[in-house]
Amino acid sequence: MWVSRAQAFNALLAIVIFQGISQAQPLNPPISDKELIVATKEAPPFVIKGADGTLRGISIDLWRRIANRLQLR
Repeated sequence: MWVSRAQAFNALLAIVIFQGISQAQPLNPPISDKELIVATKEAPPFVIKGADGTLRGISIDLWRRIANRLQLR
């Protein structure tokens, strides 16, 4: 499997960000009225678009965990 430098960099950056967030305390009070918007492109195994249009993959799981940890939609 071939991974571009940009994909590898983005994956590494997301891991570093997640490590910092995993040590952070949840916001009090939560800012649940805020929404986390992330741009991405289809690049398996990082982002895989299903037949129904839903996204899954390593990057999608990571960003969902980050949003949950920060209590964002």
